[in-house]
Amino acid sequence: MRKWIAVSSLLLVAALAAGYWGYRQHNDKQVLQTALNNNYQRAFYSLADHVQNMEVLLGKSLVATGPGSNEELFEDIWQRSNRALDNLTQLPVSDALLGRTAKFITQLGDYARMLAEQTAGGRPVTPEQWNTLNRLYEQASVLNRELGKIHSEVADGSYNFYELAASGQRRLGRQGRELAGAGFQTIDKEMQGYPTLIYDGPFSDHLERGKARGVTGDKISTSRARSVALRYYDRKGAQNVIAQVTGEVEGNIPAYRVEIVQRRGGTVVGDPTVADVSKQGGHLIWMLTPRRVTSTRLDLEQGRSRAEDYLKKHGYDNMRLSYH
Repeated sequence: MRKWIAVSSLLLVAALAAGYWGYRQHNDKQVLQTALNNNYQRAFYSLADHVQNMEVLLGKSLVATGPGSNEELFEDIWQRSNRALDNLTQLPVSDALLGRTAKFITQLGDYARMLAEQTAGGRPVTPEQWNTLNRLYEQASVLNRELGKIHSEVADGSYNFYELAASGQRRLGRQGRELAGAGFQTIDKEMQGYPTLIYDGPFSDHLERGKARGVTGDKISTSRARSVALRYYDRKGAQNVIAQVTGEVEGNIPAYRVEIVQRRGGTVVGDPTVADVSKQGGHLIWMLTPRRVTSTRLDLEQGRSRAEDYLKKHGYDNMRLSYH
């Protein structure tokens, strides 16, 4: 009898300990989820704020008088676009769905930078450039309006970024369009109407129309595309790294879209690295690893040197800095 009581007591203590441990784990998980969702919300709110300010600044530029006023406005638009793009890349939405939005913000900022340099040099804005600014203003208004709708859904709790991120990680971005909800789908659709932007800058649309050079070799398999992407993956000491082809990209250089993630205990760690590998010859077209940078550690010259070393390591010689 005493032995049975002792065993029962031990089992009760074990059950209570397991229950307490489970309770703590659940609470810790809830705290983590809340923190991540708050971080995503912060990025989204900052994005919406910068886009709204970009629209206002574009409107002011259309009625401003004097090159000094225009130069200051264009500089501010450029800075806002950089910050907006930084926040956009932190959202847990597939790059395929946000690609057009990112392109618009990038081109808008770069166009404003070009006009700032132009007006600073004493050259006035041409009538054609005023027309382009007016079209950019209209498109920024559309983007601001759609972000405002998502803002309302986030504010009333009907849109949860953490749930979107968790689902996207489990499925490795394959169903980003469905998971992102109607809001970002609408933005993607609206951005399809964004007109071609031709100007003297590194992000001008005319650069995409040229014939690609150096894309040689036979058509590769998806397995080969994963291997190529992993070869350029540059995270020292990374373990449990998985690469998967998540789609195909059409355009000037048809390519495979590859996502690379790290897993720890069955959970994806951080945001995926995204790369496009050409179907012909298996050439890396571009690669991006989104992450937060909290402090400045390199100056421009050190950054240039790091970039040159990386290129040489992968067989790209005789390259020159074209943009930073």
